[in-house]
Amino acid sequence: MLPRELIKKIRRIEIVTARQAQNQLAGAYHSVFKGLGMAFSEVRQYQPGDDVRMIDWNVTARMREAYVKLFVEEREMTVMLLVDASGSGAFGTREQAKREVAAEIAALLAFSAIKNNDRIGLIIFTDRVEKIKGSSSDILPDLGIAGRRFELAYIDGSHRAADVYRDAALTWPLMAPDGIVVFDDYEWSTVETDEESPKLGVDAFLAAHGGQYRELARGYQVAIQKV
Repeated sequence: MLPRELIKKIRRIEIVTARQAQNQLAGAYHSVFKGLGMAFSEVRQYQPGDDVRMIDWNVTARMREAYVKLFVEEREMTVMLLVDASGSGAFGTREQAKREVAAEIAALLAFSAIKNNDRIGLIIFTDRVEKIKGSSSDILPDLGIAGRRFELAYIDGSHRAADVYRDAALTWPLMAPDGIVVFDDYEWSTVETDEESPKLGVDAFLAAHGGQYRELARGYQVAIQKV
């Protein structure tokens, strides 16, 4: 359960930025490509190969040579937001820290993109590599609840099949589209029972998630890419 004060802040950001996106950033993005579309751009002289259906007969009659209409083609855009979440974000005024301002700006841009039916993505980065200690069964679910997503995961812990499968199953929801998961010790042979074989856990995971990945490599290590 999120703290009530945090919920209030999130709600305020949602209300304020949604209104600003509606009033200040209204309007669609337009492609630099000229083509068929709803927005008229300009006319130019007819060139061999132009679609004759695009001839502007009024301009052609006035200019006494063929002119065609050009349109601005509206295209869906993918907007990626990169937000710095390093320690300096804790500084600011009494009313607002830098990280709160960053959250509002990111939300404003996100609402604007959503209003224009564009895809939106978020990458949060810091000024250091984070090291999180603890059991994978505790850490990985917490990362999922926090909305963290990763481009690369390397699974190399216990060699027990059940542990490998569990770690893979907990890691998979954290992977971003096209994210890569690498399993180590796939051909580990120093085992006394099948339960101690990483291969058994990896194979079970791959069988359970068929169609959700593309295999990149298979040898002593197995690498897959999320699709």
